[in-house]
Amino acid sequence: MSIWCPLGRKLSTPYAVLCQPIRTRYVADPGTLEQRLFRAVTQPVIPPLGITPTERRIRNQEQRRIREENNPYRKFLVEKARSDFFREADDRMVLVIQPLHHKWREFVPIRNQLFLKNMVFHGFPVPILREAAIGTRWENFTEHFLQTSSHNFYLFGDADPLVCRNALSILKTAPFLLLLGPELRADDAVRHASARHMAPTSSGISKSVFKPRHQVYLAAFNVRTLKQAGQQAVRSLILDSLDALETLAKHSRVQLQLCTLHPDIRAQFFPKSKEDAIVLSSDILRKIVRDTDSVIVLVDGAKDVPIFSLTPKSSDDESHNNLFHKLGIKLAKGERAKTLRLRVNIDDHMLSIRIKQAESFIRSGYVVVVLIKLPKHRIVTNPSDEEGKRLNKLAYDVDTQRFVTAFSAVPDASMHLMERSKSTEILFLLRPCESK
Repeated sequence: MSIWCPLGRKLSTPYAVLCQPIRTRYVADPGTLEQRLFRAVTQPVIPPLGITPTERRIRNQEQRRIREENNPYRKFLVEKARSDFFREADDRMVLVIQPLHHKWREFVPIRNQLFLKNMVFHGFPVPILREAAIGTRWENFTEHFLQTSSHNFYLFGDADPLVCRNALSILKTAPFLLLLGPELRADDAVRHASARHMAPTSSGISKSVFKPRHQVYLAAFNVRTLKQAGQQAVRSLILDSLDALETLAKHSRVQLQLCTLHPDIRAQFFPKSKEDAIVLSSDILRKIVRDTDSVIVLVDGAKDVPIFSLTPKSSDDESHNNLFHKLGIKLAKGERAKTLRLRVNIDDHMLSIRIKQAESFIRSGYVVVVLIKLPKHRIVTNPSDEEGKRLNKLAYDVDTQRFVTAFSAVPDASMHLMERSKSTEILFLLRPCESK
């Protein structure tokens, strides 16, 4: 005798008792009769209202927004941006750079060259920076130059026109790095002037960058710190140069005023010209600016052929002299100086790199001014806090001994530590041994 099992196979009688039904899905237990009757009489009379897909999407977005606002890690990032980014950017130069597609090996030499000029890169997510800038003076900066959430590089350096010029000369060799825009002051005049020179597009990049025939690199700098450094004339000169470069990129033929040229430049490029102005190609004018290291100024841009003039660049010795006068440093006639700015918490590896940099300056005959910035909590604001003064003096002596010992290893250099009362930084000089 044989029977059919649920699998469709014939089984003999001894194995028929082992055949069990196969349950392909889960079926809930219906329960007892009393439970079934209770469920039947307690069904809701009004069915639940249905939610449309649009309402469900809006509800999910609102729940996601509430979760993001109450996220403790996001609050931590916002506080971190205010302390580590915006506070570090105060009174300093900040270049906002948008990287295009490139290889890492192409970016490393650019980063190293900028580091040798005391400039370093920092990064932070753009949405976090926009949220952290709300209610601060940086809000205007984020609204104009951080419009998209694309990844940006932020180059930090000293508030010095010479540092800005060095950064621009290095970044010109990297076509995959685009400069976006500066930090703005509160006054309307500077805001309108900067907006005229840097008018951002919908993507946040300057319009002149997308010119197919001419490649223009626009500078982003801290206007407020330039004025603090006593460089009001240099600031206006740089703004005029940016406007001139943008106009130069739009025209193939331009007019150059020869009456304002330096006699040596006129004799070199236009020896036979007797006129006060000459029409030439924009490429030729760009080559003259590059070869002579002059500043280009737009005289009249409303005409079909814009008029330009060239002026020699001003010397940056005045800014150095102002800094040295403020620090109480006097240089002998003919001496040249380089400044190294460090922080107290610098690690040993980076300190060794700065020592090698000082060695190269000493070999070139420069006087090296070393400034080590002290943390803000070291500065005593209460004159009656004697215990705080004693602890700060002890920490100051320990840090001074560390840096003096480290820089004493620089060969062929004599060190002079400058003691100053109520100082916010450690200051000492390194002079070449042959320098008096």
